[in-house]
Amino acid sequence: MANEILAAGTTAEVAADVVVIAGSPVNVALFRDDENRVEHKCQCSIFKQDPNGDWNPTSWTLNRDSPVRIIAGAGTYQIRRPALSYATGISTD
Repeated sequence: MANEILAAGTTAEVAADVVVIAGSPVNVALFRDDENRVEHKCQCSIFKQDPNGDWNPTSWTLNRDSPVRIIAGAGTYQIRRPALSYATGISTD
């Protein structure tokens, strides 16, 4: 069952933290309330928290071509949505 970690919206926002436990991968995905495809300029960056509590960018994004990503590495992650023209949200599975 999908769990919304960032409601669909158009403003730049940070989703709720995603905690991944070793051996328990988590799917993260973009969604739109109107069920259309995510717009081209949507590039949601994924960050990982280091032991000092700092957020470091990963090489992963959620976007139109890759709206779903499996995060398998243990740790705490954060997904950042840019300002968009169409309401887009983020969920976990």
